[in-house]
Amino acid sequence: MRGPRRFNTDFSIFKNTAIGEHVKLQLGLEFFNLFNNVQRVVPQNSINFVNGKVDFGNSPGQIFNAYPPREGQLRAKIIF
Repeated sequence: MRGPRRFNTDFSIFKNTAIGEHVKLQLGLEFFNLFNNVQRVVPQNSINFVNGKVDFGNSPGQIFNAYPPREGQLRAKIIF
């Protein structure tokens, strides 16, 4: 079975600031799944053979989970 489409956009912006001659401070803002699209996981697609008969399980083709929604984070990094 084929699953639903997956559309994901990540975005980051950062700025480097000199603290000393050889030391920089990098401040950043990052977003994962920027447009907050629902991204469903691949549906159950297992086929089992039980006693010579085909068994598709309890719920073939149904989607029960999704990937996480939009997430954002701030970061600071010292580069030396």
